[in-house]
Amino acid sequence: MPRVVNTNRSIETVKILLDAHAEVNAHSGRYGSTLQAAALSRSAEKVKILLDAQADVNAQGGQYSNALQAAA
Repeated sequence: MPRVVNTNRSIETVKILLDAHAEVNAHSGRYGSTLQAAALSRSAEKVKILLDAQADVNAQGGQYSNALQAAA
């Protein structure tokens, strides 16, 4: 399954990947999770889209440990 973990992706690209059943809670790489990457990108719209797609708000891992720390 494709993953949505790149902070440089446009909002439209994130939507396309989710529509293609990308794994919203995939963990890997520097950012740990898709939600952490979105939080780090400072995109409230990406965060909302991922939360609506059931992203795990408490996922641990990556450089910032969790989405809240990535956002701060």
